[in-house]
Parts: sequence; structure tokens; C-alpha cells
Amino acid sequence: MLNVIEPGGFLEKAESFRVLYERYGGMLLGYLTETLQDSEIAGEQLANIFTDLIKQEGSGDSYNWRQLHKFARERLVELGLTGGRKVITVPEHITENKAWRKMTAEQQLVFYDAYHCSRPIACIAEQLNKPEEYIRKTLVLAFAVIRKS
Repeated sequence: MLNVIEPGGFLEKAESFRVLYERYGGMLLGYLTETLQDSEIAGEQLANIFTDLIKQEGSGDSYNWRQLHKFARERLVELGLTGGRKVITVPEHITENKAWRKMTAEQQLVFYDAYHCSRPIACIAEQLNKPEEYIRKTLVLAFAVIRKS
């Protein structure tokens, strides 16, 4: 059992997964929503994925986007929830990019969908349940991060 006081205890582990969720939760929810085509089920699966991660050995610090995405994809396949849709991964040459790592999870999702997948802003806005203007600003900020890197 994890000791609350000792280094590596429950509080430290919980904090590392909170940081992981803040960093990648939005992007993972977008991926789940797109794959499952149901925002309610996607939200449930997001909670289940993080619950399963916490039960495993290690901390949230040991996961990056690629590992989290792979874990989620494998979980969806195990549960048969991909609905016959092709489940894609973000190529490693993108996720290992210095500018990519400086973007927020939401900026990463918007940038990937708009730039690499050529999805219209309106579709991204609908998927994320955000106004189109907000998505445009997020994309502009993502490009600003790229220019600064």
C-alpha cells in the first residue's frame, strides 16, 4: 500500500497524474470523441483510462503523449469500442518536435487536426464544443509557439 507521507506515496502519485491529465486530458478527450463519435462515452472512457493508469505501477511522470495515446488506443480495441473506424496515432516525428512539446494539449489537438489532417475549423469547433473563434485563436497561438521555437 502506498504511504501518504513517504516520497513516491499516494499524494505524490496523485499529483503526477493530475499533471498528466492537465497536459494531455483535453487532447485525449478529443481523440476519444473523434474515435467513438459520442462525447458522453468518450468522457466515461477518459475517466476509465486514467483510473486504469493510476492502478498501474509508476507515476504519471513516466508517460508522454505517445504512450498515453497508445494505452488509450489499446484499451478501446480491447473493449471493441473503435466501431470499425481506423484508429490513428500522431506520428513520432511530430510528437518528438520541440515546438510540439511546448504547446498545450488543446493547441496540439487543434494544430494536428487543422494542419496535418486538414479538418475545417468548424468541424474542430463542433468536436471540442467550442466557438469557432476560440479554435482560430488556439491555432494562431499554436503557430506562435512554432515560430518562437
